[in-house]
Amino acid sequence: MEWEWLAGTSSTLAGLTARMVLAMVLGAAIGMERDLHGRAAGLRTHMLVCLGSALFTTISIHLPNYLPVLMQGRAYSHDPARIAAQIVTGVGFLGAGTIIKSGFTIRGLTTATCLWVVAAIGMAVGAGMYVPATIATVLALTGMLTMSALETVLPQEKRKRLRVRTGIDQDLVKVVEVLRHKRVDVLQTTIEQDFEKKRQTLTLHVRVSARGSTAEVAREVLQNLQKAEIELHSLDWIPEL
Repeated sequence: MEWEWLAGTSSTLAGLTARMVLAMVLGAAIGMERDLHGRAAGLRTHMLVCLGSALFTTISIHLPNYLPVLMQGRAYSHDPARIAAQIVTGVGFLGAGTIIKSGFTIRGLTTATCLWVVAAIGMAVGAGMYVPATIATVLALTGMLTMSALETVLPQEKRKRLRVRTGIDQDLVKVVEVLRHKRVDVLQTTIEQDFEKKRQTLTLHVRVSARGSTAEVAREVLQNLQKAEIELHSLDWIPEL
């Protein structure tokens, strides 16, 4: 009698297995979108987070069926929300590991948010709320794919690092003025001079306003430098991470 929940019907185990499979599918769907964007936390990570959240939630719900056996008549208290609350905290730490700050740019916020949403979807599946979990997955994918399409149309501000190497006798003030573009805003400037090799390196952190790719802006900046007849050794247009 004490193992009635486990041995009662095979449909109970089949239902729990179906929850785990659905959690893996929904998590993998969102993870696949992250994989397509080349993120480290991709399909497998999101799939496992969703599966783990569903399993923890299922354990939290069905734990009272095991406690009488485990406690052997001793007094105990049970709060189904206790384990579920720890999922939110745990995924928060996991998401923090995907965030990288470099210079003026922070990368990984979307991936961290995806892990957070995937954990919520897994919890919904583990609680048997299949329809809300499926709707949330569809909405999340629709939102991310739609925003990706809009990013190629709407103007965006992107942070870049522009490294220019010129001759030692070049007027850097003039170089900076040439680099200033109607869509380029210079935020920070660093100068390195190598008198032995007779060259200097000008590194600028810039903010670029452009639709989609910034290749057109980079080409215009290069053309402006060439028109100004500046002795140019190299020009590196590096995206901020």
